[in-house]
Order: sequence, then structure tokens, then C-alpha cells
Amino acid sequence: MTIYDFGFTIKRYQTYTDNHPNRNYAGNCVIQTPDTGYCIGGGRGYYQTAVDYRSIIEIIKTDKQGNQQWKKTYGNPIYNNHGGFITQSKDTCIVVTYSSAYEAGEYANRQVFIAKLGIDGNEKWNKRIGLFVLGNYSSWIHTLADGSFVISGGHEIKDTLAKWIGWLFKLNKNGDSLWYKEYAIIQGPQDANQLWHFSPTPDKGFACAGYLYPNSSGGPDDIWVFKTDSMGCLVPNCHVGITEFNPNAGAQMVVYPNPFKEAFAINYNLPKESKKGVFKLRDVFGKLIYSTPLSMNVNQLQVVASSLKAGMYVATFIVDGTMICSQKIIKE
Repeated sequence: MTIYDFGFTIKRYQTYTDNHPNRNYAGNCVIQTPDTGYCIGGGRGYYQTAVDYRSIIEIIKTDKQGNQQWKKTYGNPIYNNHGGFITQSKDTCIVVTYSSAYEAGEYANRQVFIAKLGIDGNEKWNKRIGLFVLGNYSSWIHTLADGSFVISGGHEIKDTLAKWIGWLFKLNKNGDSLWYKEYAIIQGPQDANQLWHFSPTPDKGFACAGYLYPNSSGGPDDIWVFKTDSMGCLVPNCHVGITEFNPNAGAQMVVYPNPFKEAFAINYNLPKESKKGVFKLRDVFGKLIYSTPLSMNVNQLQVVASSLKAGMYVATFIVDGTMICSQKIIKE
């Protein structure tokens, strides 16, 4: 980390390593903390073999002089983890997003997480968000004026030849999901739409940027820029029929992304006094396609639905034998 004065003169230069000769170290972002210190997000890794890269996420807190005060690590060190992007919450805590692998390989299945840390390094909560899919990664996080968070990232599409899409995810101040949207502009089976950064706009939307790799057509790589509204929509009102999830409300259910391609997630809330919750998926003719009980101890379920035919389906949420809500969802 390099600290400059207003004249761009270097005041302090500090490195943070464990002096291992074969490891790579990279910082992804840095923020100043309320105690005038700094917090750095990044990671370290190494090649176990020529094709087996292993990495870990590191969050380092320093004082105003750059002296390390504490360090937190995330992810399984025998796999290749990604992320380490940080922001400051409205209550002056540090919020980090990262993706954790559960198997070896550069494009292994990964789960994105969001964690909240106090300035002292003590973890307040850590939650998994979104889908568990190939190559899933987070690329940026930002705190909005209302205290909510938006995260960008992307993942590989299953059963294609390295096709990638980008996504935006909005969460409330407690890390609970509000909405999720996916984006792609080039659609070939090997085309990569990789979203790396975004910035809030004055109209409460988001300006997003990344890279395009048109591997299917063999064309040149290009910069990818697009603008959304406050709900992540490229087309106004694309969120019609999608309700924001409120974990403090009564029984409720939200399914996302909608439309979906390979899989979808269900955020749900079961009242403490309820005895049984069930999720059911039917086609437009009422035929039952899928049914599963819902746990009282978990508020998210992921459903892999790549075998479903394209079209409209109806998701229903049943609590103690009573249908609480239904939602139309579309398989692309």
C-alpha cells in the first residue's frame, strides 16, 4: 500500500506478505476506515502444479501509518478462491464479498459470500448469496445511501463452451437478497460477457463496465458498458411481478433470477409458529414438476432446472397446507 500526500509525494510504502518465495500477492481495493486507518482487500496464491492454482482471500486492517493491526482470511486454501472486495457500511463496519470454491480448478463451482466485520476484525455475520455455479465470482461492492449493498460479478453457463454472463445483486443492510439480474450482450456458446465494475448514477441506477470476448465468432475483444435503472433493469419496469424480499415480514417467497437459464434460487421466510413449508413448481397446465419441503433453519433454496423446457412455470409457497403466494417464472 502506498500513501501519498496532496502533492502526490509518497509518505509511506508498505507491503503485506508472509515472505513465501513462491506465492503471489494482490490487493484488489482499499478503503479508509473511521479511525483514519485503512482496510485492504485482496488475496494470495500459488501454483501447486502447472494447472492447479490455489488461493485464499485476505482482509488486512492497518492504522493510519499502514501498520498491520489484524488480518482475516476466507475460502478453502486448497482451492482457487476469488474476490476480497470491500466497502464501508453505514454503521462504520467493513463489508467484504468473495467467492469460495468447493473443488479444484480455475472454473470450479463457486458460491459468493458477503460478510460484515467490525473495525476490530470481529465477524458480525457471513452469508452465502446467489447461485452455486461454475466460475461464480464477485467483482465489486458498493454501499448505497440507504445502507443497502450492490455487488457485481459473473459466472460461466453450464454445458456451454466457456460462455460467461455478468450479474448484479442487491442486498439490504443485513445482507439479505432484494433482487438479482443477469446480463449478456453476445450470445455465442464460447462468448464471454465479464462484468468487472459498476458505479451508482444520479437517477439511482447503475453504470456498469466490463469486457467482451467474442470467442465464437473470432472477432476482437471489446469494452462492455451498459446502464440500468434502480432495479437493475435494462428495460424500464422489467421487475414487474418481482417483490423485494423482507426477512422481517411474515411468510413470503421470492424466486430469482427471473427469467432463468440453468438454475434459480428461492428466498423464503417461514414464521416461527408454522409447522411445515413446501415449495412447488407447476407448468402452465397445472402439472406438478417439482416439490420439496422447506427447512425452518434456512431461508434460501437453490434449484437446478437445466432439464426443463423453455417456457412459463408457476412457483407456489405453501405453509401448513395453505398457499401463501405464487409467482410466475420463465425458463429461457
